[in-house]
Amino acid sequence: MVSGILNGVDRYFSVFWAILKRETSLRFGARSLGWIEEAGAIAVHIIAFCTLRIILGGGNHDGMEDLPFTTIGVMAFWQIRTGISIVSMTPQTMIRYSEFPQVTLLDVAIAKGIINLLLCLAVAFSTFYILQIIGYSRPIRDTLMVLYWLVMSGILGIACGLFLMWPFYIFPFTRTVLLVLIVRLLSIISGVFFVYTDLPYPLRAIAQWFPPLQINDKIREAYFYTYHATWVDENFCFLSTLLIFAIGLLSCELVRGKLKKG
Repeated sequence: MVSGILNGVDRYFSVFWAILKRETSLRFGARSLGWIEEAGAIAVHIIAFCTLRIILGGGNHDGMEDLPFTTIGVMAFWQIRTGISIVSMTPQTMIRYSEFPQVTLLDVAIAKGIINLLLCLAVAFSTFYILQIIGYSRPIRDTLMVLYWLVMSGILGIACGLFLMWPFYIFPFTRTVLLVLIVRLLSIISGVFFVYTDLPYPLRAIAQWFPPLQINDKIREAYFYTYHATWVDENFCFLSTLLIFAIGLLSCELVRGKLKKG
């Protein structure tokens, strides 16, 4: 019995590894420079947001250097944005796996999310260390906690993508409108340019219910020696992400049922 379970687990991971490799090839293979081109697109956004912050009169924020401060905000925002966009579109790409009945919709969605997460982590830490080398950032205070909260941000992006999969599949005309609204809203209130203490008091009560801003502040707390996000409820971040993920699994299952019916 144990042997059968182990063989089943081994077969599953073999299939999932094959999906990861295929999705990686499909995502980066069509680009002339592959993953470098995608990483470059993220870097351009980082540069653009950093430039905008400097133009608007940024600088050291509570002892946090300007460039790593903005880079953290951009990376957390980017992970959620791309997670929603890429994962929610999985049903439209399942035709590629029509000859492989063992491959499920959830397998492919999670594989897409993992690839996106790994790419963002690579770009984030490369940028952090480049900034340190050229003298625009002090060393990271707690690298493991920065990694933990960036991964949490990526998982939240995957969860939101799963959550929106069903409405986007059933009402495809809403996808473009909602994505634009979500991206604009995230770019404004997810903390790319600010931390919780910058908010007026009436808005702080609302912000406490917004996981992306809390996660952003925890990343900055882990990165910088001078900032302490004492307002953040870590249990809330974890449980809200878990709840969105659970609802996302239901959304994914509803879409899978629709795909089976054709």
